[in-house]
Amino acid sequence: MKHILKYIGYFLLAAVIVVVAIYNYHFREQDIDIGLIPHEFSYCGIQISGSHRSYMSITGWLKANQRGWVYTYTSYAPGAEYRSPEFNVSVHQGFVVVWHKTNEGYPQFVKKVTHELPLVCP
Repeated sequence: MKHILKYIGYFLLAAVIVVVAIYNYHFREQDIDIGLIPHEFSYCGIQISGSHRSYMSITGWLKANQRGWVYTYTSYAPGAEYRSPEFNVSVHQGFVVVWHKTNEGYPQFVKKVTHELPLVCP
């Protein structure tokens, strides 16, 4: 009986280690792929691209902040949104959410950060 309890204990310990490792791998800080940033966004009801101030502001910010994003399952209320069919950005007070199209769906990443991006339409 002691041997069975011992093996059960080893199994439970191994299971906990595997679960913690998977969790830490899945929710590690990641880089967003700035190559996926579209050439045009829909922002505040207008299409912005190229030299538009809002487009340069969000793309410049994303390029400067491509590191340190964390995968999230949380659904956030919309903030100031930059939308395209394959790449979206939602700006909130104290954090920014990005989701983009992949072969597996639309993974969502969040970065908690102080920023100067607009929170409402101009």
